[in-house]
Amino acid sequence: MRKVLPPMPWAILCLVWCVVSLSAEVHADKKADVRVAIRGLMKNSVVIDINGKQQMLKAGKTSPEGVKLISSTSKEAVIEINGKRHTMGITREQGVRFTEAPPGEFRIPRGNNGHFYTTGQINNRSANFVVDTGASSIALSEVEADRLGLMYKNGERVTVSTATTSDLGYRTNLMAVTVGTITIYNVDAIVLPGKYPEIILLGNSFLNKVNLAVDSGVLILEAKF
Repeated sequence: MRKVLPPMPWAILCLVWCVVSLSAEVHADKKADVRVAIRGLMKNSVVIDINGKQQMLKAGKTSPEGVKLISSTSKEAVIEINGKRHTMGITREQGVRFTEAPPGEFRIPRGNNGHFYTTGQINNRSANFVVDTGASSIALSEVEADRLGLMYKNGERVTVSTATTSDLGYRTNLMAVTVGTITIYNVDAIVLPGKYPEIILLGNSFLNKVNLAVDSGVLILEAKF
């Protein structure tokens, strides 16, 4: 049964990065499902369970099942299956079944802390997001804005309030924001001074342009045609 996603507090701006423990079963091709679980994390290598078989996988290598380890630390791993990247932590449960989403639809599993994390792109550059329905627009730090090459300092100065303080930020426009198979163009964003939030908040300037639903702990984003 699908449920409407409840608002998340704007206080997530104070978010401190934590380990996101996810498990995923990803439909890697039309012939077979690939069941993936992370059992051990090290720098540039993981102990990974694929279809019930445990093995060691090093960064840059691809398993016989088609699972590639992009990178890993002691906290998380980035794996690629069928051309799609997934960020995972130590798997503490058996997992949730995922199938290949139809065009214009993207699914994000819920993290252990209750939030939805995903990777994507801003202006064709890689970005990490946390979904925040309480944020009026996409919000990112100056550190992230500089990394993405945004010319935000020419934008309008605006006052941004968080749970504990107020500060001046910059309003800017993002040419394109991509999450999964969904790309939204000309998206408003706020750049905040300093290094917080460490993860870009995927706010309503993007979310209002897609349909949202939650089904069995999975956030479903569907493009509006």
